Amino acid sequence: MVLVAEEETENLFVRFLDHLPFGVFVVDSTGRPFYANAASERLLGRGAISDIGPGDLAEAYQAYVAGTDHELPDRSNADAARSGG
Repeated sequence: MVLVAEEETENLFVRFLDHLPFGVFVVDSTGRPFYANAASERLLGRGAISDIGPGDLAEAYQAYVAGTDHELPDRSNADAARSGG
């Protein structure tokens, strides 16, 4: 019963994310792509590619830190997010 409720909650959350007008791109704790909503897929030209590592994100998605030529992932941002700061 609890698993069904968790699954329904997760499905509802994913539907919510998919309908947001802005991109949501999530990587797992190892830096591998986990989820990309519809807006993110339109911006990046593809969805989450789970078999690439963090060092391949910039090439795969042509993604850079805003206003710079620094490829993503920007480790300082990832480390800050993990530490809660």
